[in-house]
Amino acid sequence: MKKDNNIQNNLYKHSAEAGLGFGVLLSVVSLSFIYSSESAILSLIAILLLMALPGVLYALQHRFVTRSSAPAEISSLWMLGLMISLFGSLICGVVTYVWLQYVEPTFISDQAQAAVDAYKTIPEMQGSELVTTMQRAIDEGLLPSAIEFVINMILLTTFLGSIVSLITACIARAVCKKNRVTP
Repeated sequence: MKKDNNIQNNLYKHSAEAGLGFGVLLSVVSLSFIYSSESAILSLIAILLLMALPGVLYALQHRFVTRSSAPAEISSLWMLGLMISLFGSLICGVVTYVWLQYVEPTFISDQAQAAVDAYKTIPEMQGSELVTTMQRAIDEGLLPSAIEFVINMILLTTFLGSIVSLITACIARAVCKKNRVTP
């Protein structure tokens, strides 16, 4: 029983510590996407960093397994990845909220208007219900606020992190078994 509490405490400690770095990485991804329309290089960086996130989660789970003296079950590794995603998305949420609220307060409406303008250039879309509904949402102030956007981003990031961390947990466990690390 004491051994289980030690594993659990170590898991929570490791996820909190790793979540800090993961949050910084998610914040860089978020800010890169915010400014990706201004620079093709930033757009490429944002996509590459986004694609690297599963690898980072795997590396963090693998590091936990190799540093742990007790066996790590898939459920523990999954929980680790989920908590890293949650802590990281909370940090990213704070950074993104401050950015959207105070640095780029018109970002959401500017992006919505840019989408409407892009759709209006397509002859088949000019009078479509999608375009008129989006324009009405902009005109009537029905777009999400910065906090609504960020809350949805945190929920989505945590959910996707949960799914990805289950997959990477299975891989980390299998790799550690194959390499005869004590999983």
